[in-house]
Amino acid sequence: MQLLLPLLAVLSCVIKSRGNTEIVNFHTDSRSDVPALPPSPLLPAPSTANWVILPAQLGTPRSQICVTQSTEPCPHELWYTLDLDSSHSRYTLRISYAASFPTDFFIDILSPEEAAAVRGLWSSTNNTSPSAETRRRYARIRAVDTGVRTPQLVPFWPYSVWTGHVALSAAGTTSVPFTLTLEPLLLGALPAGLVPFLFVAAVVLGVLIWGVLPPVLKAIQSAADDVNRDVRADKKSK
Repeated sequence: MQLLLPLLAVLSCVIKSRGNTEIVNFHTDSRSDVPALPPSPLLPAPSTANWVILPAQLGTPRSQICVTQSTEPCPHELWYTLDLDSSHSRYTLRISYAASFPTDFFIDILSPEEAAAVRGLWSSTNNTSPSAETRRRYARIRAVDTGVRTPQLVPFWPYSVWTGHVALSAAGTTSVPFTLTLEPLLLGALPAGLVPFLFVAAVVLGVLIWGVLPPVLKAIQSAADDVNRDVRADKKSK
């Protein structure tokens, strides 16, 4: 276990050096459904998909990103329907994107009623009729530009060159590609996608402990015994 923790720390540093990550863990249960919600991409658990979003301009407060209700979608936010089964009660939603895009992501996990209220479609004062229940949740993802872009590594066969050039939109920002991952949390805390890595790490650690370490210790002990014999022989010869 003492060897496994440093290994996980090193892997975490490697991942963070190549990109940024935003994570939200959440609990789900049955809530009243709101059939009138606009359709949005369905994310089953587990799933991973690639998307693109246009961040709001630099300096825009979180509270001012896509606040105006309109029939037209806001370019700085994306909505997703999270299809959550009854075999798990806790899930994690993770956004991963390249560090060369200076962007802040904001993730809100909402019940159907909360999502309808945000979108101006429902309020507790005008909905008194009973409705079916669902475990689905809705993810509202917003993004805002945070500053100067770092150079990007652009493939240029047979070499790779660094360039600071990024195509900007008329608003002064560029669309940001990102990867969205939805996973159940095993035992309420462990992402399902981490299980294969932990299994491999445990196998490697077992090989080190029971396969590599004993011969090494035996060789060290043998060398120490040889040194002790030489020392005793020198003492007897004097």
